Amino acid sequence: MVLAGWLENNYHRRETEYCHQIQEHQNTIAELQHDVHRLNNIINPIPPLVATKEEEEDPEMFMEDDGWEEEEEEQLVPVDNDEANAMSGVDSDHSEA
Repeated sequence: MVLAGWLENNYHRRETEYCHQIQEHQNTIAELQHDVHRLNNIINPIPPLVATKEEEEDPEMFMEDDGWEEEEEEQLVPVDNDEANAMSGVDSDHSEA
């Protein structure tokens, strides 16, 4: 019984230690990714965009026809609650009187 308790405590201690190490490694990876991004921007800087009248984009050029046309909404007609034509009780187990 004492051995089982010791093993359980040892397991939880190691699990906590491993989780802490994983978090540290993930933080290190994130820092390295940021460093690589910064270095990449230093090596290959993004050139400034120079807009000229010849290169200006026409907004109509980006309008694509997807083949769907907007349809007008159908007018809903209210239905009269005419109980004479209703089909209530078709599947009912009640006997008719």
